[in-house]
Amino acid sequence: LESHRNRTKQCFKQLEVADLHTFECFEVNSRGGCEAGNRMVVDENSECKASKCIENKDKNGEPCPEEQLAYNGVCELFSSKSACKNTGLGKNTGLGKRLQADLFGKVSCRCALDLGFVDVD
Repeated sequence: LESHRNRTKQCFKQLEVADLHTFECFEVNSRGGCEAGNRMVVDENSECKASKCIENKDKNGEPCPEEQLAYNGVCELFSSKSACKNTGLGKNTGLGKRLQADLFGKVSCRCALDLGFVDVD
C-alpha cells in the first residue's frame, strides 16, 4: 500500500496521474490505461484525487483519436483554434482561445496562456 501511495505521489510530481490498476504514470487527458474512446483524468469526487476513465467519443459513438477531444459532438484537436471561433456573444469572441481540457476532463475554450492571453472573470 505504501509503495502504491509513493508511486501516485511520484506521478503527481511529474504532472501525471497513476493508473489505479497498474500504477503506471500517464499524462492527464491521454488514453493512458483506459480503453479506446476514453481519457484518463483526475476524479473530481475522489477525496484522494484518484484517476478514472471518461468517455471521449463523437456524437456517433466513434472513439476520438489520442490527440483529439470530443467537443460539441465532434472530435477536435487539442488546442484547436477553429473549434473556439465565436464561442461567446458577439464578434471575435473566440480570439485568443484554444480548446483545452482541465485535470477533471472538462473540455472548453479558454484563453491560450502560451499566446499571452488570460481569462478574466
